[in-house]
Amino acid sequence: MKLTSLALLATLSLPAFAAPALSPLAEFAKCDASFYRLLGSNPELLKNANLVSKDGMANFKLGPMEDQTAGMKELTKGMEEFARDVEFQPPVLFPEGIGAYYYSERHFRSTRSFTAHDNGKEELYRWKLNLLASPKQVRSTLDKAGKLPWECEDGICTVFRQQQNAGWTVVARDRIDGNKPYLVLMLSEEATDKKKSELECELRTEGRFLPKDTLKTLRPNW
Repeated sequence: MKLTSLALLATLSLPAFAAPALSPLAEFAKCDASFYRLLGSNPELLKNANLVSKDGMANFKLGPMEDQTAGMKELTKGMEEFARDVEFQPPVLFPEGIGAYYYSERHFRSTRSFTAHDNGKEELYRWKLNLLASPKQVRSTLDKAGKLPWECEDGICTVFRQQQNAGWTVVARDRIDGNKPYLVLMLSEEATDKKKSELECELRTEGRFLPKDTLKTLRPNW
């Protein structure tokens, strides 16, 4: 028998658990549609999750978008903020062994931002998971799927990506051009409990608003 045939037989005889496991958290950390496509094709990966599927993607069943500035129009003049969320009871269990108890999506747009930009324009989209694990545990889990170039300061770890041509490239924090769309993956400790963490993605720009197609290419199921 040829050596190639022996190698093929050896491969076919490997047990099923030799294949790499699917990691929804690692897909979420890409800050694009990967996580939602994975859930669309493998909804069984998450236990206790109430998912809604459309066009090959699935997301958690969320409440309606709510105006966060309602009743504060004078204080928030020039600002728009809408958010929707869902609290998981019981927690959603990820195959990585980590539970999630909350998920939210937020859109913020302002013409009077308190950043250093003179024109005050700022816009961001944020989607976030609140997890029942410490940042150290979450980071260790993510690194098993492929180490990320984290930059950590004051207990907050980030990975920055800048839009370049048709894709997104990891860049150092101090090389970000805020006038162009950029992505931030952020992992931090929850303010009231060190054993919990927040894993979030933020698409944003400063000094101008986001181009209309930027969100659509990243999160077509927003």
